[in-house]
Amino acid sequence: MFLGVFLLLFGAASGALAQTFQGGVRGIVEDSGEAVIPGVDLTLSNEQTGVSRTTNSNASGEYSFANVQPGVYTLRAELEGFAPFVQKALAVGISTFLVADVTLRVGGVDEAVTVTAEAPLIENGTASVASTIDRRQIEILPSPGRNVFILAVTTPNVVHTGNPVWVKQSDQTNSSLLSLGGGPLRGNNYTVDGVSMTDLRNRSVIIPVFEAVQEMKVQTNTYDAEMGRTGGGVFNTIHRSGTKHWAGSALYQFRPGELNTFWRKLAYFQQRDLDQGLLGQQDFGNAPYNLFGGSFGGPILPERTFFWLATEGYSDNAIGNTSVTVPTPAETEGDFSQSDRTIFDPSSRGADGNRLPFANNRVPAGSADPAGAAMAGLLGTLGPGGEISTSGIQRVRAIQTTGNLSHAFRDSWHFSGT
Repeated sequence: MFLGVFLLLFGAASGALAQTFQGGVRGIVEDSGEAVIPGVDLTLSNEQTGVSRTTNSNASGEYSFANVQPGVYTLRAELEGFAPFVQKALAVGISTFLVADVTLRVGGVDEAVTVTAEAPLIENGTASVASTIDRRQIEILPSPGRNVFILAVTTPNVVHTGNPVWVKQSDQTNSSLLSLGGGPLRGNNYTVDGVSMTDLRNRSVIIPVFEAVQEMKVQTNTYDAEMGRTGGGVFNTIHRSGTKHWAGSALYQFRPGELNTFWRKLAYFQQRDLDQGLLGQQDFGNAPYNLFGGSFGGPILPERTFFWLATEGYSDNAIGNTSVTVPTPAETEGDFSQSDRTIFDPSSRGADGNRLPFANNRVPAGSADPAGAAMAGLLGTLGPGGEISTSGIQRVRAIQTTGNLSHAFRDSWHFSGT
């Protein structure tokens, strides 16, 4: 199955056309005597791309940068007669609103006050209770199936109740079986770059490629009103975009089927029947696994246009085991006299209008549908009848490719397409 999706997000400093994934920086500008200072020039520069924005403090000394793309920023404040103030490494995450107050001291341009070793800022600009899984955690944390949504179990009060085997990028159902903060399963909202990605069954339509994810915020409760559309929590994910530095990655993993003894243990009873000649099924030892992927991106126009490409795919032969009930040799011939199941004649009707059972619970010879008789005969070859254990190989092939293009038209207008 092939799935193609095109997302187009167009945002400005004055507003956005989707549920928010952007953050903000605001604060008050004061002098060393705690008197507010209006008219201060403030510049917020993205350390990864070089794109910058400017604003001024108002009559109350307050400033605000709204709709800030997630990233690491440098804040610079300047006013004639005061030494420039520089705050580095301001980490703005998904829906993160930082309060960074500025204190200007009297001095010249060459006497800049640079803050570099301050303790991490606490987000106190929103009431949202959440945890953030950033790019560094995505790269180092073990992840079954390389599914970014399953990484949410590292967040307190997030529980996965699905089958831990089916958590790859094509397993939409299990990716939705997560309870956030005690909320209902399939009651969550999945957003990618601010766009809701839930289908009618409340599953995520897209499970983003690992190499294409910059950050994911797991919001369990008290999320802001603009999120909405959920009775549980919110998975707020953003795609990775290019920076002013060229970067890339490549990965490949291969697990030979001959070493995959784990699957043989799962199919123990099936293998036992196979060894006894009761089943004519395939050998489960040959179940290789291949995983491949990579990414590449960088600048097109310095401090203006950037791109990022990522892809990931896999081929997997996964074994499933279950119990089934198969007919006995007599039942394959239509004789259910020794069975605890009553077989009804579909062509008959009693006085009450209901179908009547066959005499002695036997289907008369020649009255069985040829296709049904052939199916019964096929099932009869699986064993002596009754409940048996059976296994089968599910061959899964999946590949997903993502591209992101971003461009800054000017200070307050930015374009992003994924």
